[in-house]
Amino acid sequence: MPHVVRPDVASSSGHPRAGTLPVATEVARVAAGDPVALVRYAARRSELRARRATGAGWGLAVIALLALSVPALASLSTATCGGGSKVDVARLKLKKYAFEAYPSWAVDHPDRVCPRSLHELDDYMNTGDDQDSWGTPIELRCGIRGVWLRSAGEDGWFDTADDLVSSE
Repeated sequence: MPHVVRPDVASSSGHPRAGTLPVATEVARVAAGDPVALVRYAARRSELRARRATGAGWGLAVIALLALSVPALASLSTATCGGGSKVDVARLKLKKYAFEAYPSWAVDHPDRVCPRSLHELDDYMNTGDDQDSWGTPIELRCGIRGVWLRSAGEDGWFDTADDLVSSE
């Protein structure tokens, strides 16, 4: 199983795998919204961008992108087969934008950190519909942890208890 080097763990033994975590574990933590894993992912992403600028590291970038896509694709097939409620469909759409469309967009736009609008991510989705299950436009914001997407939920108003967020 591939491993990811953890810069916060010092290797006292000198063994090449000391201070590493399996990629699947790290990806699961990122997908779950673990702040520490997200910061590590952002640091690795910056390192990958630097490698790409020199022409090295493409294999690692492709592996990381695939590793991020697998959990989202698995949840997509589960939700599609079961139908799901409007809430489930909206959550899935937010996660698909955040964990599939955005990483693909980031690989194609190494010079930018954030898309100008949600429409830039539509090319990486199977649909051009940027509204939630209730017809309200999805909100996109960028920050230190990457993109953050939000649905107003069933009531159609933001900042209420039924809002859905890509990190949940």
